[in-house]
Amino acid sequence: MTQLQKILAGVLALQVVLAAVMFWPRATGETAVGPLFADLTVASITAVTIADNEGVQVELARQGTGWVLANGGDYPVDSAKIEPVLEKLAALQAGRLVARTPTSYARLRVADNEFVRRVDLQTAAGEAYTLYLGSSPTAQATHMRRADQTETYLVGGVNVWEVSQLATSWIDTAYISLPLETITAVTLQNSQGDFTLTRTPEATWTLADLGEGEIVSQNNLNALLGRITNLRLVWPLGVADQPAYGLANPQAMVTLTAVADNASRSYTLLVGAQNRDNGNYIVKWSDADHYVEVSAFAVEGLVGNGRDDFLEIPPTPAAIDDDTGG
Repeated sequence: MTQLQKILAGVLALQVVLAAVMFWPRATGETAVGPLFADLTVASITAVTIADNEGVQVELARQGTGWVLANGGDYPVDSAKIEPVLEKLAALQAGRLVARTPTSYARLRVADNEFVRRVDLQTAAGEAYTLYLGSSPTAQATHMRRADQTETYLVGGVNVWEVSQLATSWIDTAYISLPLETITAVTLQNSQGDFTLTRTPEATWTLADLGEGEIVSQNNLNALLGRITNLRLVWPLGVADQPAYGLANPQAMVTLTAVADNASRSYTLLVGAQNRDNGNYIVKWSDADHYVEVSAFAVEGLVGNGRDDFLEIPPTPAAIDDDTGG
């Protein structure tokens, strides 16, 4: 082989090596460079939809200087909860590549029909981005794929639990918040009758028309009032009444009289229809704009309690005999 042939052979061998390097598939764990969303900023995002794989989703929309639940009657969203999450999503880096073929999507839970979270982002310019958050091999890392890309990355900085599909994760769930000690009178109307209770100067409760020997159960009443005065919503519905809410003929109506700063004020809570799918009740508080769903546990006493439920159970004759030694 001549010297020229040796040189040409060397050049050819070098080209083969370079081609192999250029076109060799990237191994998992390789680090890519650059953000996942190059042009996305938090200020440009106008709407966010977050869903799980079971069909539960929450829709958040920017409104004025804040955020609201678009699928919850525009109920106010706590901006302090949504803004940090959006910052993390916008700052995601295409860091560690773990897969680039559809056959891996389901295993990593970033497939179109098998995912932990699907996040849809809309911008003021009309751009739309969709990403899938999948399994988390460690507490600080999550598999993630953009819907318009084949690559799946292992990203840090955002956890699936932060990107919640539940409305209650983004709002203040306190629907009623009254100090129990300020309540001086309660009137309840339900299918069992009308009941009026008042607090005495000794801070105990008494029921109107108490019979001889009847005693109001302070524990039962305080427990019921505690749930009402600290009532939390499960889902906001909107500010307009609907026939399906059942509030034209409520199952229960409770009126609370409270005293604060030497002034007395009355509030009313209406308990309407029960959601057959989840058991929640629809309620409306006189001091709130929104109709909401609350858990059955919180208000079922208002619906079903009768006179006996407000009274202490008298001891049985046998128990009396045992106590007196008779």
